[in-house]
Amino acid sequence: MEPHVIEFLPIEEMRIVKQIIVMTHSNDRDISLGYILYERKFTEEYKLKETPEEERDFSYYLEYPKQDTFPNDNIDDLILQAFRNQYPKSILRNHSVLCNIDVRNIETLKNRPVEQFFLEITPDFSGTDIYSLAGKSFDIYQKEINLYADFKIGTINRVFGYYDLNDRNIIERIRTVNFI
Repeated sequence: MEPHVIEFLPIEEMRIVKQIIVMTHSNDRDISLGYILYERKFTEEYKLKETPEEERDFSYYLEYPKQDTFPNDNIDDLILQAFRNQYPKSILRNHSVLCNIDVRNIETLKNRPVEQFFLEITPDFSGTDIYSLAGKSFDIYQKEINLYADFKIGTINRVFGYYDLNDRNIIERIRTVNFI
């Protein structure tokens, strides 16, 4: 049954859902293989960008929130780049989840066939003196995630991303991401 009332979520349940559309190229055209979804919570640093009052025209209210107002940080960049390493035309779309209608829209996005594959994030050792790494250890991130697709693909087994060695706590931060 369709909701007849817009009910805003409690502040602690409001979030952003990131959708990475996995694109490939075949027969002279771009084809979507499907998409992945993950949630990020709003924080003091991770929030929608404010648009100055003088820039708020009719389209601002009609299309709010616009894609360029959503936050994006090095975790989002790292996840997107992992897909672009293998599927360079992949794109990112943002969805706000602020009310019951938004929750319903995300459930609709999840209502398709699902295939699992692994996302693996490892250190980027390129350009590093290999001898300086002796005796050191580095965290990796491995997570089985869902690919929502319109048809059976079966071609994605693992996607790799690489983090900067100087960003030692990025794995801890990426573990806060909720893949759905």
